[in-house]
Amino acid sequence: MALLCRSGGMVDAPDSKSGELWFVRVRVSPSAPLNDLAKLRVFMVQFDLERLLSIGSISPSSSFLAKEMIKYSKNLPANARILEIGAGRGPITKFLVKELKSSQKLDVVELMPEFCQSLQKYFSNKPLVTIYCCDILEFDIHKKYDLVICSLPFNSMDPEITKRVMALLPSMLNKSGIFSFFEYSFTQKIFYYLLRGKNLERYKKARSLVKNFVKQYEFEHTNIYANIPPAVVRFLRFN
Repeated sequence: MALLCRSGGMVDAPDSKSGELWFVRVRVSPSAPLNDLAKLRVFMVQFDLERLLSIGSISPSSSFLAKEMIKYSKNLPANARILEIGAGRGPITKFLVKELKSSQKLDVVELMPEFCQSLQKYFSNKPLVTIYCCDILEFDIHKKYDLVICSLPFNSMDPEITKRVMALLPSMLNKSGIFSFFEYSFTQKIFYYLLRGKNLERYKKARSLVKNFVKQYEFEHTNIYANIPPAVVRFLRFN
């Protein structure tokens, strides 16, 4: 590898001064076995709303979501090229690596340096994987890809950036190439409730872009309920 550059829940509104959001999740199942996560008690997670808006993630993607995101990698040509955008700490990358054939290539683009360090740590012994620590808009594409997998939070990004990334994606793929990404199922209602003013308008613009993008190119989607929070995985073709 190279480094180059069930069950309830409620959400309280963030304090307008601190910008903090408290997310409370309750999961109780009296009949569940003692080692079953479904019997879980009550817990709270505090995180910065700005971090949620920029990273777009509450918790790492589950194995169920990851496996669905990469399912089209199983039928790729022996010399296929795969691109992963916004890999984070690699919850999807690790499943991609398991599917790679000896002549296939995986390029991973991640913007945040701390996440790049994690990717380097976990995949430094994988010669088929190259990590690029850079903005996808500045990524130099030498050859088109057969599959592009993306975890960018399109709905919570600046709509101008979302628009630019979406415009770039078709040029990254071969004619028969597939693009997959996911959205959290709950974000529309939660963000409409939490956001105000310019942040709300920004979110509405980004959301409109995503909806039009999906309407134009999507050929399949799958709901993943075994994820925190539940998500929908979308598959698109541009030709």
